[in-house]
Amino acid sequence: MENKETTLNETVKHLQAAQLVISGKWKLSILIVIGGGIGRFRDLQRSLLPITTRSLSQELKAMESDGLVLRMVENAGPVSLVNYSLSDSEKALLPITDELIQWSKYQALYQKPS
Repeated sequence: MENKETTLNETVKHLQAAQLVISGKWKLSILIVIGGGIGRFRDLQRSLLPITTRSLSQELKAMESDGLVLRMVENAGPVSLVNYSLSDSEKALLPITDELIQWSKYQALYQKPS
């Protein structure tokens, strides 16, 4: 039988693993925007101002490497269009981000002024 400390240690270990994958200034915002149906690179960038092209590119590459987003290249004549979508594991994070947003709204509403 597992004791409480072992269970807590396992919980912390899993939380830390999740934090490594979704940590970063922009990853959760990117998740929300792609989840909202915006998938083209330039459209993502416009939705996430003031993110730089370089930062967005780095975050998307990391998220693709971690299996969180899917990258599809469409050959449309002389220019290739890149479209991003959420992987199934990333879609599972959407309810969690919704809860974080609700918590943030609550905090902003009831936070005591300094």
